[in-house]
Amino acid sequence: MLDYQYLPLEESQLRVLTLLAGEFDDPLTGVLTHEQFLPANSDVPKYEAISYFWGDQIDMATIAISQGRHQRRKLIRPGLATALRHLRRQDQPRNLWCDSICINQDDLVERAAQVLLMGEVYREADRVIVWLGPEEDDSSAALKILDHIGSNVRFDPARYELSPLTGTNRKNRKLGDPNSALSYKQREWLAIKKLFARPWFTRLWVRQEIVLAKPSAIVVAGFATTTWSRFGQAVACIEVKIALGNTNSPFLTRFVSDVSNIVALFRTTLFRHPVALLNFTRSCQCRDDRDRVYSLLGLIDPSYKICPDYSRNVKDVCREFMFSIYREDARLDVLAFCDTAASPSWVPNIPGQNPAHHFWRNFATGYSEARLDMMQGDMMGVRAVKCGLVSNLIGHIPRGCAEDELKERVKTMLKQQLGTDTRKWKDDATVKLTQALLGGHWFENTSHQHDPQLMGVVSVLKNWVVEDLGGTNGKDAFLDMLVIWAMLNALPGWSVYRAKNSLFGICSSMCLPGDQIYAVLGCKDPIILRKRRDFAYYRIVGPTYIHDFSCGQAILGQPAFRSSFVDSFDNPYLSFEREDGLGNKGDPHLQHIDFPYKVEDDHPLWHRNKGSVGRNQVDSSHLEAFYKRGVRVEEILLK
Repeated sequence: MLDYQYLPLEESQLRVLTLLAGEFDDPLTGVLTHEQFLPANSDVPKYEAISYFWGDQIDMATIAISQGRHQRRKLIRPGLATALRHLRRQDQPRNLWCDSICINQDDLVERAAQVLLMGEVYREADRVIVWLGPEEDDSSAALKILDHIGSNVRFDPARYELSPLTGTNRKNRKLGDPNSALSYKQREWLAIKKLFARPWFTRLWVRQEIVLAKPSAIVVAGFATTTWSRFGQAVACIEVKIALGNTNSPFLTRFVSDVSNIVALFRTTLFRHPVALLNFTRSCQCRDDRDRVYSLLGLIDPSYKICPDYSRNVKDVCREFMFSIYREDARLDVLAFCDTAASPSWVPNIPGQNPAHHFWRNFATGYSEARLDMMQGDMMGVRAVKCGLVSNLIGHIPRGCAEDELKERVKTMLKQQLGTDTRKWKDDATVKLTQALLGGHWFENTSHQHDPQLMGVVSVLKNWVVEDLGGTNGKDAFLDMLVIWAMLNALPGWSVYRAKNSLFGICSSMCLPGDQIYAVLGCKDPIILRKRRDFAYYRIVGPTYIHDFSCGQAILGQPAFRSSFVDSFDNPYLSFEREDGLGNKGDPHLQHIDFPYKVEDDHPLWHRNKGSVGRNQVDSSHLEAFYKRGVRVEEILLK
């Protein structure tokens, strides 16, 4: 049998695979047809789209594709062949769309054009089928449990609230009660854990594929199935219960990353800004590093004007990604993806990123507008305020660090920096190191040093030093678990350092003593820079979290009142507590700055070059206002 030869697609066309009927073990056969695809005109064929993990290119399988009066052989990966056998009907054909068959992967021009359509392909599909793989490790039992949980609970991802579904009977209402334990056997938890660890959940492209799917989407493992909606509700329920210690299986807490990764997939629906999406997908896997950017195109606003082009190298794709965001938003938040490995260092090294979480609660220069000047020799000029100098690194938490190892490493840092006698710990240094170790992953990112919740964390850390591991008092066990949860989210993959101004922070392991800390206008993260004496330019080492510069203090000073960071996904903002105790989105920092516009207490958004959002920005064109306050804004060169 000859190999299948693709015929070129016309503009606004896609291919649909008609999988012909057959028994499970029959050879796979099908027909590929070219169909008009014009969603704007409601001209869309009927098909179901498969979302699946490609797997290795080993022991390739075959599907026979009818081409005219002949059949032609098309090689497919074994994972897809298994999926098609499970999805094939015995009595009638089934129209499917799967990227490895319906796109000519060897034609880079077609591949780029189809990538632009993929968001619409999954959005317009009659149903998206999430294929997790064949039945194994009690996956059918796991899906049955998840279906039961998901049909009885309601989880609000924006508010992070779990509750029973209306109309649920008394017995099942406990499933939606955050304070009620999930009572399943160890064998059942293990089946769920193994299902969550399947490779589909780590695949980058599935974010777009399932986020854009209609509510009819289903999850399939072998011949077992549930709806995507119920699956998501169940996973969120489990995460909430683990966070509150309400499972009857202590071992499950060791698989927090699997659960959190899946919940993050559902939260992707709340993201539309490209940098936020890049952050949220940093731990995902893909075969082509250019897809770190291209796989997000169906989720972001087309105004960013990013066009897939597989003839360009990864560096050029990352460079254009940065410029497209700057042109549209006048922001340089993507500098947090830069490091010394790239040349020039200001080009985001997106493929080489630490898969650990970035510093979500950084807000170093508020809503400031970036100012970028391109110069000869790959030099880029930016405006920035110097925040300090790295004195020395005091510890490192490796990726994949387990709970016990994390505790030991944190204890070592505490003893070295604060001493073994916790009664002699100095309040200021203790609070600053505690804030650094939490990395912003706490209930509040407050400037109030005597916040009761923060003092509770300090008490946990003192227990770690004074007592053996696990020897904390029973009354502190719950708080101890929450502290571990926060640090497991904040620290793995990062180093902890002490700055010259007696502050502590988190940074890349590439950081060295003498590196300088800057707040760059238009970038939410403070950036660590390195300058050689014989050169006029800096190289980017990486982002940092340093609590005392996380809320705009570098350009605006310390706020007069208590502040909290409201983590509202695409549109984070600072909330300030007034003297009367009421909340206020208006920043008291700005009350005495003479800007030619009024700063209002409405919902602050990302800075955009267009529209009415500009009144909330601290515009770099008004640097005189900073100079009057004694803030030295430098123009520095990056290379």
